[in-house]
Order: sequence, then structure tokens, then C-alpha cells
Amino acid sequence: MACNEEILIYAGQPVLLSRKRIKNIYLRVSRDGRVALSAPARMPREAIVAFLAKHWAWAKMKQAERCEKSAVQQQYETGDRISVWGISCELIVRPAEGRMATVCQKGSHVLLCVPPHATREQRETVIEGWYRTLLARAIPAVLARCEQVVGKRAKEWHIRKMKTRWGTCNVIAARIWLSLALVKHAPEALEYVVTHELTHLWVRNHGSAFKARMDIYYPDWRRVKKELNRG
Repeated sequence: MACNEEILIYAGQPVLLSRKRIKNIYLRVSRDGRVALSAPARMPREAIVAFLAKHWAWAKMKQAERCEKSAVQQQYETGDRISVWGISCELIVRPAEGRMATVCQKGSHVLLCVPPHATREQRETVIEGWYRTLLARAIPAVLARCEQVVGKRAKEWHIRKMKTRWGTCNVIAARIWLSLALVKHAPEALEYVVTHELTHLWVRNHGSAFKARMDIYYPDWRRVKKELNRG
């Protein structure tokens, strides 16, 4: 979908303005607090500013919520809680035998074995590597099931750490990228995102035709999307 981007300064803050072939205007605040606005390609700038003015209080509230969440940085120490497929698990950290770091899940506990002097960043890297393995194991079966429903196939898929999206699709290459963070949410979130990205192989934008197909392929997609974005 054609898209022109620019930085609009509003109330002293940068707002990423994307002009697209869409009918409505959409405002969002990413997990790191950045404000972004998608607007119809020919919408006058005055109308965009007026929309921002009307909804700026909401954007500021969301920024405050994001800031509050990010202020508490995960330390990856014993007693911390991490999410695995939508389940909150207690993290237990133990010294590793030798230099090999390992992670394993036992019920609602995750055992992280690392060298005694491992830094917070190193512990995080080990957990993220484990997350990546879990997600990579789950994707093929989910993708095959969703491809059968949607009637389109992805030529390749990849996992990436994403700050503002759950997935992306290169419709020309039929290439799908999925957010590493999906492994923290219930399995239905992965199925929804895969279905969403495959549907873009039929319809590039998020207009009525796209939503109509999603209603057929994944009837409960609105609920899952809402819960995913809320989490």
C-alpha cells in the first residue's frame, strides 16, 4: 500500500504522520510511547491537526501508561515473573554447571541456569533465545493450518523483535515477519496474527474487503486483537 511519511510536530512532540489510501484517520501510541497517525492521502493538514487536538488527551494518557509499564525493567532474577504462551510463570535462576546457559519450563516455573556472574543483559539474551526457539517450533503448524483456511501461502517467514507491530507482510515476496513477543501471549494470538498477515496476500490494506475476509477466516479476530493490544 502506497504510503508517504513525515514528522508532524504537535504540542511540542513529534508525531509520525503516514498518508495512505485509506478512508479514515487512525491514531495510535506504540509501546515505547511514540505517537503515530495514519490519514487519508488527500486529507487537509488542518483536518489532521484538528483530529489530533480532539484526541490528544487520549494520546497523552496512553503515553503515561506506556511510561509506567516501561519504568519497571525486568531484571530476570529469581522471583520475577515472565509470560509464556499467556501463562505467568515464576522465574528461578540457578548457577549453571560450566559455561552453558540453559532454560527449561516446569509447569508454572521457568528455570534459568546461567554462569554466576551473568549480567542482566546476558540473562535477558538467554531468555529471548529460548523464546525464539519456542516460537519457531510453533509457527510451522499454525502457518500450515492458517494457509489452508486463507487459501494463500507464505513463501518464507521470519521472527523479529518489533516495538510497534505484531507482524508484517511483504506481499510481493509473500514474506511474513512475526514479532518475538507473540510467544508471551496465548496461542490464539499467534494464529490471529498469522491469519492477518496471510490475508494481506489477498488485500493489501485494512479496509472493508480485508475485514470481510478476516470475518470469514477468523471470526473472533476483533476480540483477540483487542486483548493482544491491551496486553
